[in-house]
Amino acid sequence: MNSHPKPDLAEIEDLVQPIVREFITLLGYQDTEKLIQKFGGITFRVRKGKRLKDNRRREILVEHLGEEVTKKLEGYFGGEDVYIPRNMHALREYRNQHFLNDYYALIEKGESARFALLKLCPIYGVSDRWAQNLVAKQNLSSQQLDLL
Repeated sequence: MNSHPKPDLAEIEDLVQPIVREFITLLGYQDTEKLIQKFGGITFRVRKGKRLKDNRRREILVEHLGEEVTKKLEGYFGGEDVYIPRNMHALREYRNQHFLNDYYALIEKGESARFALLKLCPIYGVSDRWAQNLVAKQNLSSQQLDLL
């Protein structure tokens, strides 16, 4: 079996603010990306969800992120002002590195590349073609490093 160097998350860890890592842990990559796309650059007061009617902030969250994500945000951040950063590039790079780590971990456990993609693409909110391109780029980079 080919051994691929695992991406070094330490290299990009500083790109993603701690609050973004909290969002990823709480919501997952797809919903974190939606949150940042819709509300990036805004400080948002997250209510505790007690007042469901006539709560305009909550209505906006539900409209763009859905009831389930809104409830998670309320449960975790309820009563706090939360700044939602805009750094989409860093979030994508962070996601890509985590995807590659998970992909290679499955391969090392003996799973096929197809199964790894089938399992991981829905989790990370990416298409299998996108994932194949990411893995191919990583493999090409690894081969170029081997030539040095």
